[in-house]
Amino acid sequence: MYDCLIIIDRDGTLIENEHYLGKENDWKKKIKFIDKTLFLLKALDVIFERNLKIVFTNQTGVARGYFSEEKVIEINDLIKKKLEKRGLNIHHWIFSPEADIEYAKKNDIQLNDYVKTVSSRKPNPTLLLQKLTSLGFSITFFNIILVIGDSKEDKKLAENIHAKFIKI
Repeated sequence: MYDCLIIIDRDGTLIENEHYLGKENDWKKKIKFIDKTLFLLKALDVIFERNLKIVFTNQTGVARGYFSEEKVIEINDLIKKKLEKRGLNIHHWIFSPEADIEYAKKNDIQLNDYVKTVSSRKPNPTLLLQKLTSLGFSITFFNIILVIGDSKEDKKLAENIHAKFIKI
């Protein structure tokens, strides 16, 4: 059914990185797309007519108490609608609101329900694999897997799932 799986990071890749988008009330005004990423995604739509695109984003602002999971969903929904107006369809959106204990200690995040011994944040592929399973796929179903991102976590996710990494 699909030839290519494309996993896209959100902040710093799909949109400009606004530190903890959603923390401020004027967050809607701060959404700015990264044109080269949109161009790349449109090109990939031509090259791989049958592709499955999933945005996978770490959202530790939830663990920090800056905003709720519902706010992340609201932001993702707005970005999705804006992309559709530009002719781009992202099929699925997943996010990790968690932080592992080590990350929390390094980043002054207080212990709470979102701080886990092992978190679901990238580069851990668990959320992605669960999403694919819920859709009736496995990672081995795809001939080509691409991870598009801007961070070492995105690159490591690509390594963890044996994908090609495209740095933005």
